[in-house]
Parts: sequence; C-alpha cells; structure tokens
Amino acid sequence: MPLFTRTAPAPETWTPEGTVVSQRYRALEGATVLVYTADTDRGTPRYVAACLGCTHRADRNSAGNVMTEAEAASDANAHAAACRAVPRGVPAPLDDTEAAKLIRTRLWARRYGNTPHQVRLSDFNALRVDLQRPTDWIKALLNDMAQADPSFLTATPTDSGQENPSMHRPAIFAALLGLTRAASAIGDFWVQSDFCARVKGASDTAPVTYEDPATKEKTTHGTADGRKACLHHCLTYTATQAIVTGLGARALGVRVHPGAAAAALALSLGTHYVADRRVPGHGLLEKLADKTGKTNFYRLADFGMNGAFHLDNSWHHGWETVAALIATAKATAR
Repeated sequence: MPLFTRTAPAPETWTPEGTVVSQRYRALEGATVLVYTADTDRGTPRYVAACLGCTHRADRNSAGNVMTEAEAASDANAHAAACRAVPRGVPAPLDDTEAAKLIRTRLWARRYGNTPHQVRLSDFNALRVDLQRPTDWIKALLNDMAQADPSFLTATPTDSGQENPSMHRPAIFAALLGLTRAASAIGDFWVQSDFCARVKGASDTAPVTYEDPATKEKTTHGTADGRKACLHHCLTYTATQAIVTGLGARALGVRVHPGAAAAALALSLGTHYVADRRVPGHGLLEKLADKTGKTNFYRLADFGMNGAFHLDNSWHHGWETVAALIATAKATAR
C-alpha cells in the first residue's frame, strides 16, 4: 500500500481551472452550485452559476444580458433550492477532442444571421466547469480554428495582440449619446405636434388660443390642457428616444441593461417636462435665467437668435448626456 494516496478534490473546495469562485451553494440533496468568473479579456467581470450535480449552467439573466455577481448568486440560490441532484464529485475533465468540440458547438450557437460578430473569451465562461482548461488553451484553440477555417472564424487582434477592455465603455457612451441626441431632435421637431408645441405652456393666468390650421377653428386652453399637451409631447419624445436608441444600439452590437435604460428614459422624460412647461413668469428655465444673470439672453429674439430656444436646447443636451451615462452602466457588447 502506498504511503501517500492521491485523492480527487472535493466539490466544496474545487475551483475550475481558469476561474475565480466567489460563492458556493449546497442544493437540497447535497450537490454544490458554484458562482464564478474567469480571467478573460473583459474589463467588467461576467459571472456564471453552475451546478456540479446536474447540467445547469447559467451565464445570462432573464433579459438575456450577462450576469453580475449578484445576479449569478441569485440564480445559484434559486437553483440550489430546487435541484435534487445528488453529489457527483468533480466532473471528469474532457479530452482535447471533446473540449474542442464543445468550443465549436458554442461558436455555432452564438451565430445569428450572416453578419460577422465579435467572439470573446467570456462567451465560454459557462463551459469552464466542463472544459477545465486554462484561458491560454482556449486562445490557442481559437487561433487554430481561425487558421483552419477562416470562413468560420477570423482572428483580428489589436496591436497588442489582445482586446483593450478600457475602450468599451467610452465607445458605448459615445454611441448612446449620439443616438440619443439624434432621437431628441426627431422627437422635438418632427414628432411633436403643432398643438402640443403651442399649448404646452398654457395656464389659467396665461391662456393660449390655438387656431387649427385645417379648420381655422380657435380654442382657448388653460392649465389643465397645458399640462396634458406637455405630458403628451414628453411621452412621444421619450418613446422616440427609446425606439431610435434601441434600434441603433442593436445595430451597433450594444446591449443596454433594461434597468439602466429605464432610468435614463425616466430622467429624460422628467427633465424635459419641467423645461417645456414654460408658463410665462413661472417656467423653470426662465427662473434659472433670472437667477444666473441670463434674463436678457433668455428674452433675446432678434439678430437671428432666440435665447430661450438655445437655453432650452442646452438644458436638454446636458441631461441627455447624463442619461447616456446612466444607460452606459452595465451595457455590454452583444
């Protein structure tokens, strides 16, 4: 009998090669559920929940986005509360042929349409429990596949040979800001109706008389109609932002987190409403102009300039920038 016996690692302490396990859960019958990330080419960690007792591997949340540690932990906890798999120990490692087949299968699953899209090492995070290979092995395999079948996979490294993750967030922010600005102009000048543009600042003390351009009928509107017109405009304005920015982001390969998108749109709607509800003598922008010494510029309507229009635009541009920053949070490449 040998003096020392080599034993396999226990699931309670085992860490798949190339990963960093942050949390472990025990399922109903004792199977271990891991929460881990991997040393990939992404600046923001992407987490996975994987059960060692069954085939559960989750790297996307319910919205189809990559998971944060909290989301992966929530998934792991929910799975552990329902999974009845018995402990199976550490999964047996695949041989190189089977591991390469697993990588290629994942690549095929990630294909959609005929448009090329970027492949990242983090796309294989959910396979780490089964692959049990270091990151360099995956890189080498992908390079070999690109050389063997360039029509299926093409290697296009940066000058340093690796992706620069620090460039993602500024690029996504710039894309979202540009899309938001274009959508804002469309919503303000093309989508907004003539009625809303004229009536949205009406009040009981400063009513607005509107003449229908088709029927020439004149109607007078006060506070209630002014608020409704302003809200209607802001809703169509924000909907235009959501549609244009959403479609544009998808075309550019940017995935915006639903929560961040909702917060950005809510900020845009709210700040637009308070600025566009321009009741004479009581409007927010008019008051700000008075307090900052811009009263004369606000009232300027000569020499080919309109001060109120420019201050209104700068207000919207500033808040659109903040909204774009919010939308950039947790945004990822598709």
